Amino acid sequence: MGETMLDPHGRVILISGANRGIGLAVAQALYAKGYTVSLGVRDPSGLEGITAHWNELRLHTAHYEAAQWKTHAAWIESVVERFGRLDGLVANAGIGSRGSIRTIEEAELDSIWAVNCKAPLNLIRHALPHLEASGAGRIVNIASLSGKRGAQRQRRLQHVEIRRHGADALGAPPRLGEGRARHRALPLLRAHRHDGRATTRSRPR
Repeated sequence: MGETMLDPHGRVILISGANRGIGLAVAQALYAKGYTVSLGVRDPSGLEGITAHWNELRLHTAHYEAAQWKTHAAWIESVVERFGRLDGLVANAGIGSRGSIRTIEEAELDSIWAVNCKAPLNLIRHALPHLEASGAGRIVNIASLSGKRGAQRQRRLQHVEIRRHGADALGAPPRLGEGRARHRALPLLRAHRHDGRATTRSRPR
């Protein structure tokens, strides 16, 4: 990863869902390397204890609700207004579900689609002009393994049950080895400079 990292000096990176978990870890790592970070979260006040000793000159926080598109534009506008640039976006905010094919409700599916699929695309759309202007913009989408691995036993049972009733599933259940699915991580999108424009391609992990 080192050879693809941007020079941190003066670079501004946005991280959504940065209040905990992977998002917070990414924010801490980038800040430690010298980047200026903007953290988009539902409740910015919840970051005060975490970032109490961070240099305020390299820190920006904003209200971000994945399902509320007006917060996307407002976040990016506030970043560009303060720092005059944007060099990277880490789209990390996401939600999951424990529902099965039999129990999950339409409203929950709509929420997952809105937060995990539509929100990152809209955030990228708003950020893209500024990433292109930087000349070396980067976009990273964080994806969960759960969509590929799932609840292993549940998926196997569902697959068997579907077959038993005369239908075949589109995707076979995961192969298991010592209790863990033999799957590689989902690819991340890594942006590359191409004729001065920010572009993305799949990066397997």
